[in-house]
Amino acid sequence: MENTGDLLLASIRLASTLKVSFWDALILQAAQTENCDRIWTEDLNHGQRIGELMIVNPFLQPPTGG
Repeated sequence: MENTGDLLLASIRLASTLKVSFWDALILQAAQTENCDRIWTEDLNHGQRIGELMIVNPFLQPPTGG
C-alpha cells in the first residue's frame, strides 16, 4: 500500500472522527482501502467495528459474531 495524499487525508479525518492517533488511523484506513476484515491490535477497543473492520485484541477471547 502506497501512502498517497488521499490516504493521508482520509486518515486525518478518521483520526479526528474516532479520536485515535493519526498512526492508528493510518493503519485502519489502509486496511479498509485494502478490504481487510480484521485488525489484530491491543491498542484499540476489542470487538469494535469500524466500517467492515473488526478490531481483535490477540490477548483476549475472539469476539462473537464476526
